[in-house]
Amino acid sequence: MEPAVVLDELDIPAAARWAAADTGLDGLRRRLGAAMARPEGFAAELWETDSRWRSDLDTWREVCAIGGAALGRRDRFADLGAIAEEAGRAAAGVPVVGSGLAGWALEGAPAEAELARLRSGVPGALLWDGPEEPVALRIDRAGRVSGSVAFVLDGAAAEIMVAVALGPDGGPVVCRIDEPGRVVRERRAVADPTRDLATLTLDAVPATGLATGDPARALLRGLETAAAALLALDAVGSGQAVLDLAVSYAAQREQFGRVIGSYQAVAHHCADVFLLVANARSLARAAAWAVCRDDSGAALAAAEAKAGATENAVEAGRRAIQVHGGIGMTWARPTHVHHKRAWVDRAALGSARHQRARIVDALTAAPAGRAPMYRTAF
Repeated sequence: MEPAVVLDELDIPAAARWAAADTGLDGLRRRLGAAMARPEGFAAELWETDSRWRSDLDTWREVCAIGGAALGRRDRFADLGAIAEEAGRAAAGVPVVGSGLAGWALEGAPAEAELARLRSGVPGALLWDGPEEPVALRIDRAGRVSGSVAFVLDGAAAEIMVAVALGPDGGPVVCRIDEPGRVVRERRAVADPTRDLATLTLDAVPATGLATGDPARALLRGLETAAAALLALDAVGSGQAVLDLAVSYAAQREQFGRVIGSYQAVAHHCADVFLLVANARSLARAAAWAVCRDDSGAALAAAEAKAGATENAVEAGRRAIQVHGGIGMTWARPTHVHHKRAWVDRAALGSARHQRARIVDALTAAPAGRAPMYRTAF
């Protein structure tokens, strides 16, 4: 939702106009943050109960009541990005990435019933290992999908599934899984305890095609862009969380009769984390608005956000742990939980290295009849 002011009447550079529109989402972010907020001692509780709060579907239904209408609406992608950012800030076990990507693939297809279910809080997932891995699934001429996908975000609880497979001719096929109950799911133990990651195995499971050939390739490019932007925004939320934790701890912890935040070395760590998070937020929110408005530079903006924001969030977590000292890696504080979540954001569905390669490709692409720019002989 954009503010009532007419942006064309303001003296704002075109590249920065997303920031003016973004202020219209502040109220939504506050409501989402309140819905997903966790108690201060949630990390200690997690350790004591030895249970992983993945797939928090009650919270997800509450979130969808607030902003679920954005699922399957590319023109409301910035709203979906707000959900991802607040989920990262709360380290919430909600399937925003899986449901968001499933909704992206289903938009425009004859799938109104599935989209309505997604928007009501039924969890979804995209069965795809990402752009750096070979496609693991195969679909035969009868429309049956077989194979195994190693790491599926939000896969263990998903009831609506969209899969990327290779067809009989070797070309890509994006399809909807018709019988999710026949999919075998195995939860994966990973460093991040907040994420529902699973291996999904299919054996001749019926599916309905959504796109094949060139339309499927275009859809995959869009899914890669959407995934990069959502994971970047989740990382921004994680970065903001560790910043809040570091500043709070530095203002309370005393050593040698003074709060440690008064020492310049600690204060500089906090300032560095602030700069890392601010830069990440600008990259990620700009990408979300570029996707929302279907800008020609959306793929480039999303790649920049995924590469920059996720690496910034990982570094922010490292420095925040330094502010805490040894306690930062214990279950007494949740700092390391957010740090590990940022690791997954950085690695999932296109690593930072892959995103930088996308950036180079975009910057060196030449218009028809012209030589590439920036390309060197070495």
